[in-house]
Amino acid sequence: TAREFALLAFLAHNAGHTLTPQQLLREVWGGNVPPRSGLLKLYIWRLRRKLEEDPAKPQIILTDRGAGYVLAKREV
Repeated sequence: TAREFALLAFLAHNAGHTLTPQQLLREVWGGNVPPRSGLLKLYIWRLRRKLEEDPAKPQIILTDRGAGYVLAKREV
């Protein structure tokens, strides 16, 4: 979806850096979503299902517990 793409693009633009839920909600949803709504977790889950070989053991979109999410930076 367009929203999933916007979320992935923002994560990719900041690959290797942990982004807080507040940063992601503000950038992707314009901050119009309550932080505890669960919407961000749902979208992360959807992206992992599409991108990860094993969504239960993510290697691409990682959770930085207590801090946020980070897109793994891969060397080319």
